[in-house]
Amino acid sequence: PMSEQAQMLPGQTSFLKQAWSKLWTTLEMIKFEHSVFALPFALTGAMLAVGGWPSWRQIFWITVAMVGARSAAMAFNRIADREFDAQNPRTQARALPARHLSLRSALGFTVAASALLVLAAWELNPASYLFFSLMVVRQSQAAVFLNSPEVHGDEDYCQERQDDAMKYIKPEQCVSTDDVAAKQ
Repeated sequence: PMSEQAQMLPGQTSFLKQAWSKLWTTLEMIKFEHSVFALPFALTGAMLAVGGWPSWRQIFWITVAMVGARSAAMAFNRIADREFDAQNPRTQARALPARHLSLRSALGFTVAASALLVLAAWELNPASYLFFSLMVVRQSQAAVFLNSPEVHGDEDYCQERQDDAMKYIKPEQCVSTDDVAAKQ
């Protein structure tokens, strides 16, 4: 009998290698291994919530929710910071600034991890899913409303918020002090 690899078409092998490489790069980008360190906090919260040991089903879905939430948050953070990371010598080698991973792939992973969180919330308690959905919609509406220049009557409102954020970045974290000063 032919081996499984011998039965694969030549293009399939390279596709699988690329897919595995992209997944590995994504997991490295979000520091997936650090999810293990966050897990005790999620499980301790679960124990406090139920007043004892949660069921194995609850432990499973809490773990899925925690991994989904952390993965989505880390990926979103890498996406949001990609331009800053490209300018900082310490972070230039990260997956997105170094173009080891495309923005489209990172966005797809973020959406998938978010969907995993929503599924886990539904499995734990459908009411929590509905509450989560309402909060996302409400926060999105509030963010659009509060960050709009029309609310403040100032067209440069968003730029001012970015300038305010730059006050909290230490100059040694940036390419140079001159670059930070030029942005302020």
